[in-house]
Amino acid sequence: MGPATVAKLVERIGIDNMHTIYAYRFEDFVRMGLSPHAARLVCDGLASKKIVDDELQLCEKHAIKWTTVYAVDYPVLLRHITLPPSVLYWRGGSFEHYPKMVAVVGSRSANNYGESVIQQVVPELVKSGWTIVSGGALGADSMAHKAAIAAGGTTVAIIGAGLLRPYPLSHKSLFEKIIETGGMYVSPFPLTMSALPGNFPARNRIISGMCKGVVVVQAAYESGTRTTALYALEQGREVCAVPGRIDDPLSSGCHRLINEGATLITQASDVLSTLGDSNVQRYATKVVQDCVQQKIPCDDPIVRACQQSISFDELLQFVPNHADLHERLCALQFEGVIEQDFMGRWRVASR
Repeated sequence: MGPATVAKLVERIGIDNMHTIYAYRFEDFVRMGLSPHAARLVCDGLASKKIVDDELQLCEKHAIKWTTVYAVDYPVLLRHITLPPSVLYWRGGSFEHYPKMVAVVGSRSANNYGESVIQQVVPELVKSGWTIVSGGALGADSMAHKAAIAAGGTTVAIIGAGLLRPYPLSHKSLFEKIIETGGMYVSPFPLTMSALPGNFPARNRIISGMCKGVVVVQAAYESGTRTTALYALEQGREVCAVPGRIDDPLSSGCHRLINEGATLITQASDVLSTLGDSNVQRYATKVVQDCVQQKIPCDDPIVRACQQSISFDELLQFVPNHADLHERLCALQFEGVIEQDFMGRWRVASR
């Protein structure tokens, strides 16, 4: 049963009375608003408690935790999407351990360029306290999980099969490594369900729904990765996309998302800024130390901010007037203190 049917039953019966559902008959479910087909499926599924007893025994045997959308330990952001999954199973930590989650997703065919981007962006996100969420698949997903682990961070894999049928099977050791390093892998599907094509859109919807934003590294023009981004937009999440070569099919999906309003990102600070997690204050102590070493006037907030590449719009928080800020930047540039990179962002001049 999907979450819509479950929600309808809970509304009619009441969450505190759900244990009585085994006493209901086919006609009762039809009167509750279920179609005859759905009512028959529910009756067949409730014919014996053995199904749920077996599932619970498997959970205990394999140290699998579970929760429902009506429980307090359910992921907060996910709870507020339209029709969130009724049940989540997982191995590893607990959702409350990951207050800041961002998805990093991309093509199963991600190449060296995609891996290079992930290796640049993910460690900085980890340093800023973000948990990296992805789909546990081949290509960009596994690159994101591995980069998070290598950077000493935590990562969460949302898979498109039951936890006792991990997919892809070749990533079983990766999933175990995710748990060992404080992360988790999660599924909304019954424990022994195999990976079916229809599972992955539901999986993608959870990836975006659980996170504050989604970073798309490489994606074809029509792809599952694009689906994740569209779910994110629907759910009110931030969507970032990495540009690439115009003749690369794996960049066409990202360029399409950018044209449709996704934030173009070229570095981790772009993602942090989009997520409302500016790096300006976070690097304050380091900036002062670096400025002292380089004999740069570290009492200037603009110079401090420019220790990491930063846009004109971001610098407006220090000098709100456009003309005044432009004049100040030109003066610092003339003095050789700051410079612009190829993207037009400001940074401390190389010495």
